[in-house]
Amino acid sequence: MTKFLLPCLRGLALALLLNNVLPASAQESAPQAEPTVPTQKRTWVPNDKPFYREFYDDTFGSTSKLWKEGDWGLMLPAWTVHMRFAYTKEQRNDQNNNPHPAFGINKGMYMPSGNWSSLYAMEFQDSWDKPSWMAGYNYNWIWREGNLRWGVGAVMGLMMRNDYFSYAPFPFILPSFQVGYKWVSIESAYVPGIKKGTGNVALLLLRLQSGALE
Repeated sequence: MTKFLLPCLRGLALALLLNNVLPASAQESAPQAEPTVPTQKRTWVPNDKPFYREFYDDTFGSTSKLWKEGDWGLMLPAWTVHMRFAYTKEQRNDQNNNPHPAFGINKGMYMPSGNWSSLYAMEFQDSWDKPSWMAGYNYNWIWREGNLRWGVGAVMGLMMRNDYFSYAPFPFILPSFQVGYKWVSIESAYVPGIKKGTGNVALLLLRLQSGALE
């Protein structure tokens, strides 16, 4: 019996020794594993959104914010350009390239996405030297390099012209462009043409915006 118990007791003692002594020394010599950092769910930032989602959030989702927090600006139409490829010399000589007297105001802001959003109303002389009015909404996707910025988007709303429906309001949507520095911007809306002698007209204007819109 003693011959049987002695090996068992020796084995138990050896096991206890290994359990209490060796793990502590092994911990001192073994390299420490990097702590596991719990993964966090990634949240959206403005530039991660698809352009159509940015457009929706900045327009339909932020109309009241634009009206309440937007800054007032002055819009000065400066020049009407009739593209040479679309009109003959005789036609261009008959057309008016000077939109004055012209004046416009807007209320706009750079949205959390960084893009430009504004409400506006404007009067100018059209290609036939007749007064025209337009009012509505302008949205531009903006890129920046320091204080310099440029953008492309759309201008939409209602327009009243002598040569279209005798000044009855009609809806429109046109491509728009801008380049600016700090609170000054040069903007353009372009009227595409379907055939020679129609459309293909760009209206250039100067926008002066109040507020810290950088």
